[in-house]
Amino acid sequence: MASKQNLTEIAQISSNIEKTSSTLEQVSHQNAGFVQAMQSSLQEMKSSHDHLLEMQSSTEAAWKEYQKRFEGVDASLGNIFRQLNDGMQQYSNLYKEYLLEMDKHTSGITETLASAVMELGESIDEMNDALNRPKK
Repeated sequence: MASKQNLTEIAQISSNIEKTSSTLEQVSHQNAGFVQAMQSSLQEMKSSHDHLLEMQSSTEAAWKEYQKRFEGVDASLGNIFRQLNDGMQQYSNLYKEYLLEMDKHTSGITETLASAVMELGESIDEMNDALNRPKK
């Protein structure tokens, strides 16, 4: 009778593990969608970053032309534009670093989830094998 109870408990544990595995698989699929959305967002951020760099180059070219025409007219205005240019460059660099770190982090999350799901699947397979073995 005790062995029948043990089998019932093992069957319940196996059922709970299967439910947990199913839930983890659903979470994994949801996270895959999240990762895809993050990658899409990351691509849009990179595009915005590239656009900012183009704007910066254009601004810099316009500023150089302005300097040629009016050099020495207003030194303080020149300092303001240089500070703006430096600020945009710093922002651009920080933004690029942020995007790279976001990409690394997203990849790490995906790998961790995939590993956890794989290990859980292996554990379930081992439990099922143990339950299905004939008793001696």
